[in-house]
Amino acid sequence: MGLYYREELSNGQEIAVWEITESEEELQQACADVGHDIRSYMQITNKQRRMERMAVRLLLDVMQGPHIQLCHTENGRPFLSTVLPFLEGCVEQVSLPVVSIAHTKRFACLLTGPGKKAGIDIECLARNFEAVEKKALHSTEKAFLSSHKQERSRQLAFIWCAKEAVFKYMSIQEVDFSLQMAVAPFVPHGLNPLYVTYLEDGKRSMPLRLCHKELEDHIMVWVAPE
Repeated sequence: MGLYYREELSNGQEIAVWEITESEEELQQACADVGHDIRSYMQITNKQRRMERMAVRLLLDVMQGPHIQLCHTENGRPFLSTVLPFLEGCVEQVSLPVVSIAHTKRFACLLTGPGKKAGIDIECLARNFEAVEKKALHSTEKAFLSSHKQERSRQLAFIWCAKEAVFKYMSIQEVDFSLQMAVAPFVPHGLNPLYVTYLEDGKRSMPLRLCHKELEDHIMVWVAPE
């Protein structure tokens, strides 16, 4: 399938999604065709992870070009890097957006934007979210969960996705989702944004605004500053 969805948002962010329908060999060939060294991907022992990484690389080619490198900090936070030739004997450091990455077995997604932070997550709605309800819910979230099983599962999917996106946005090493993050009451339908607060250094933050989009049987949520 390749590029499944792409959108430039009014706040300067851009989202692109790759549907991973290719075989591993097809992804390798697609990366090699634009000059990427696939040996680094072959060092990843898990096949699904290799395929996800290559899909992200191809997404980055679409959004930023093959000369942009995807790097990671010591704590695993992704960032973009490159230097391009500029006149003879000189180099120009290119100003690059912040980036956040998420993937499932079916999709890989990439968010870029202005500023210093970005956070996105994607989840399959068919996943079992019982563990989320037991371990990751704030007491205020338990109060507005629906008693209907299907609706409750959707709420849990949105909550987990939102907290994962905020976790990436804040880039904090150790977070207790049940104590330090709280999603405000919401209805898991329509396009109304979600709002999440988090506890840092003993203080509750101002609400972060998150947008969301359904991709068939998946939900994608990202921090979307206005």
